[in-house]
Amino acid sequence: MSVSGENGIIKIDGELRIGNAGALHQALRDSLDLHSDLRVDFSGVEECDTTALQLICALRKSAAKRGRCVRVLALSEAIRETARRLGLAITERAAEGDCGI
Repeated sequence: MSVSGENGIIKIDGELRIGNAGALHQALRDSLDLHSDLRVDFSGVEECDTTALQLICALRKSAAKRGRCVRVLALSEAIRETARRLGLAITERAAEGDCGI
């Protein structure tokens, strides 16, 4: 997994699995601490398990509790497939003013 970003936009690439859940959690938490309007690009995620999907969903809840905004700019097919297997609907909402995942 790699995380890069600047100006409130972070890009997450690679494998999001239970083995790197701690690093993903820390990266998302740190980014949310730094930016009140955080934009996340997950288009480069090649593998995603349920643990990673839980962290992505928890990011939205954490942001809402703190009065911050999270916008998902892009989701990879790996994330979509994991969500489908769990019966979840997960979409990008990059429209101006929409702060959900």
